[in-house]
Amino acid sequence: MLRHCNPTDVAQICDIYNYYVRESVITFEESPVLEVDMARRIADVTLRLPWLVWDVDGSILGYAYATLNRP
Repeated sequence: MLRHCNPTDVAQICDIYNYYVRESVITFEESPVLEVDMARRIADVTLRLPWLVWDVDGSILGYAYATLNRP
């Protein structure tokens, strides 16, 4: 089910994102993102724009969010 993310999704979003931080060069991050920092990122985005997750029986399998091109 596609839905808006909520605070309980932060840990799973970090797990997904940090896999790519550790195992690829697809991000510019050099170290894994802490949950508190991811929560702040989500809060900043969702003040004005959506952050969506794909939830299957309580497991977040993916996410997508919108950001401004030039804030």
